[in-house]
This record gives sequence, C-alpha cells and structure tokens, in this order.
Amino acid sequence: MNKEELLPHLNQFITVTLTDGSNHSGYISNVKEIQEGGEDLVVQLVNGLFVETVRLEDITEITFPAREETTSLPVIDLAKGYEQNGEGEAQ
Repeated sequence: MNKEELLPHLNQFITVTLTDGSNHSGYISNVKEIQEGGEDLVVQLVNGLFVETVRLEDITEITFPAREETTSLPVIDLAKGYEQNGEGEAQ
C-alpha cells in the first residue's frame, strides 16, 4: 500500500490486513510522521493498551470494523490468583 491510500483514514479506527494474512487494529498514532514521511514508513496502531507497529508496504487492505470486535483482554480471577496451597506458598 502507498501513503496516498492511507491518508484519508488517518483519524479513523481501522483494521489493516498484512501480506502474511494477519490483522491489526487501532487508531494511527504517528499521523504527522506519515503525512510528512517518504520511503519505509511504519504505522503505529493504538488499540486500548496495545500498540502495534506495521510497515506501510506490508499493508494489503484496510477495513473499518466495529471497535468492540477488535480486541479481547484476559480477565484474571482474583480469588484464584491469590490462593495458597497447603504449605502457605502461592500457586
């Protein structure tokens, strides 16, 4: 993909598909760098606590998903996380 194809989507939540078939979602955080950059640009995608960096040349497709469908965070059960076995050691 080239920079001109990405420019209209700089302020949108996007999902990009890479040449290896993987998908990465988020808001673009390095907008100025992309607007002013030349060759070998990278796109930094921020999605909640996740920050992913992908090369612009590796992007094959841009889609616009519902934001709720793009990430899942692990939930740790506090009760199980702090259990102790019979000898007083944390599991």
